[in-house]
Amino acid sequence: MTNNIIVNNVSGWDGGGVSLIDALNVNIINNTIVSNDSTASSGMLFNTLGAPLASTQGPTCTANCGTTSAPQPGGLVSIPNTATLIANLAASITCPANHGSHGTGTGGLVNGDCRKTSYPELYNDVFWQNRSFYIGVGALGAGTQNQQNVVTLYNAFTTTVAPSQATTGACPAASYWDIGVRGDTGPGNHASTVTLDPEASILTNIGGYPGGGTGFRANVASNPAVVSQYCNGSRVPPEFGGLGWQVPPGIADATVPNPIFNLTPAATVDEGNNWVNIAWGPLAETNPVTNATLGNYSTTAASPGNNYITNANSATTYAAAPSLDFFGNARKTNNAVDIGAVEFGATGGGGAAATLTPTSRNFGTVARGTTLAGPVQIFTLTNTGNVNLTGIGQGTLGGTNPTEWFVNRLLSTCGPAGNGQLLGLTTLTPAPGPGSTCVVTVQFRPLTTQPTGAKTATVSVTDAAGTQSSTLTGTANP
Repeated sequence: MTNNIIVNNVSGWDGGGVSLIDALNVNIINNTIVSNDSTASSGMLFNTLGAPLASTQGPTCTANCGTTSAPQPGGLVSIPNTATLIANLAASITCPANHGSHGTGTGGLVNGDCRKTSYPELYNDVFWQNRSFYIGVGALGAGTQNQQNVVTLYNAFTTTVAPSQATTGACPAASYWDIGVRGDTGPGNHASTVTLDPEASILTNIGGYPGGGTGFRANVASNPAVVSQYCNGSRVPPEFGGLGWQVPPGIADATVPNPIFNLTPAATVDEGNNWVNIAWGPLAETNPVTNATLGNYSTTAASPGNNYITNANSATTYAAAPSLDFFGNARKTNNAVDIGAVEFGATGGGGAAATLTPTSRNFGTVARGTTLAGPVQIFTLTNTGNVNLTGIGQGTLGGTNPTEWFVNRLLSTCGPAGNGQLLGLTTLTPAPGPGSTCVVTVQFRPLTTQPTGAKTATVSVTDAAGTQSSTLTGTANP
């Protein structure tokens, strides 16, 4: 498992980014696993009536569980092997190299930890700010909620309510739990009796995971400095009156009269064996006000992971690193490897490269003569190469009906200085290096002087990598 960018996922139990079970020989190398969340809202974590019916057994909480669920790892979780697998293992097994510890015999691999749980290689990975939450049940609500106890989302290991975002994609303070084994009760607790072994990786907190040693580089507890980190939040964008976290209880419709919510409900079992409904969002690629790209997980020049791994200081993880990165750019051309999925400023490979996305947009049906009220779509130019992208021009229109569309220069950031200056926008965010982006904002404005019917055109951006184009379609009504 190499060169993956695994971000902004949500799990009702654990392992919002990666979850391993009965996986005894998995290598997780040069991945970026950031801003994944665990809400600990699975019914197994507070022993709902349907918990025994879950396909994966537990739970962490088994009886008299009070009013809170049990926090879980938000990034990667390794789950103990199932009874079926264990029953089919020989009395003596040898774990794959680097996939077990605490065994006996040469290398300490005979009947090592892989016999108990999935024990992956974790080399050269970014595990950053994967959040851990839990749910708590309070008293009856007010107003329309006066028939049910109020359910609240909390930062793990605190009594702090999970704060709402001030802006779309913002990352307010939270509790972080990057990696763990099911059965652990916190980032520094290994009640499962198994401790994973990341090497040459970035973690939010390296307590208990120092790494290092012969042939290995130590782990780093430092911000990976990605271009733009994005965090999940309210379904309604904060810029448009966001409502914060929405965690209403469901209704136990199998029982009449419906009981008030608690953590041992008589509920109809759903796929999570619970009846808590959490609304996540916003689901957007850009900020709704500034049009800034959200969630660009390429690294910048400030990343502590740049050129961190060499054959001299971490021979094992250097050899294991893939030859190409997420964008297909060559690694190791300077005899060093970056931590994570993206090699910053790589040399060799494809050189200058860029994409304009999406490749097509349909603007719908619009009355002729519509100007300011015409529909707007945003196209993103991304530097997918391994060098700075230069010579970027403004978005231009072409194709069959180019006069039916309009490029809004004030809301676009691609092109010479001056574009988007009224909103304080820049040409590339944050710089012209690999992974940086800019946007072209296009509006559909069918002219009264042109025939009605289907319209088509193209929007293009020309730069050092060539010309990138996307197709525009729409229909003009009388």
